[in-house]
Amino acid sequence: MLKTLGFPQVADIVAEHMTIQSGNLIAEKEIVYLADKLCNGDRMEPDYTKRFKEKMDQAPDAENLISRRYQATQQIQAGIEAIAGQSIRTILQ
Repeated sequence: MLKTLGFPQVADIVAEHMTIQSGNLIAEKEIVYLADKLCNGDRMEPDYTKRFKEKMDQAPDAENLISRRYQATQQIQAGIEAIAGQSIRTILQ
């Protein structure tokens, strides 16, 4: 949809945001990845731990994948906080 609207670069970032590998540098797709994890519907939820736990409870067969995504989320958050010198909660205020 984003490509058809004339946003091919944004489309590429959004398309890749679910395949974050831990240890990557912080770039656009990592920011989109974290933003996706911080949003739940129309609400911002800086504590995504509960969300990941609920996902694991709903899909125990996917626990390994969900755990890797949780770890990637934590690493991206830590990277952004280190660069910004502020917590995600402070940044979002």
